[in-house]
Amino acid sequence: MKPDAFQWLLDRMLEDGKEQLWLMTAMLGFYGLREGEICLLDVDEGGDVFVGGELKRDVRALQSGAEKEERLVLGLDLKGQPGEARRVAQLFRSGRIGLPRPVKNQIDRVAERNSYREVGAAYAQILQRYKPWQELVKKNPGLKPYGLRHGWAWRAHKFHAVHFTASRQRFLWATVSKRISNVIRAG
Repeated sequence: MKPDAFQWLLDRMLEDGKEQLWLMTAMLGFYGLREGEICLLDVDEGGDVFVGGELKRDVRALQSGAEKEERLVLGLDLKGQPGEARRVAQLFRSGRIGLPRPVKNQIDRVAERNSYREVGAAYAQILQRYKPWQELVKKNPGLKPYGLRHGWAWRAHKFHAVHFTASRQRFLWATVSKRISNVIRAG
């Protein structure tokens, strides 16, 4: 999803009083999250967003039983809106606006099902019933809710030179160092 379409969708949601849908859509689009990752988020006091690794695990991780560590996710603001991604994350953390009820219901059932799939399905169903989303789909055939994640990747590639704080640099260096040492040990 291109930045102007993402902004248009967020604006419609606010105009229509769909704050819960707006919050989830903003988190997915500003942070490039998978729909099910919304229930694995940890936002610290500074507004940095971390997501647990339980959702997407490769075959090797599943076979070893090792748990993936949480990872830092970087928010990408839209042009002309500096700090908006961090503001949305802090709003998410505050709990002042919750997630849509069907999504919360599915989050409550994740442990019972041992699956995050229904969280994404609940969000997709809400979005697909929303008229402005239907308009976007007409203009962009094949557009899916996962397009919010693709839009984040597109913006990262096209527009953003990522600036890291010292804490992010340490976090990323630790992650890179760990991966390098694993490759060396594996031979």
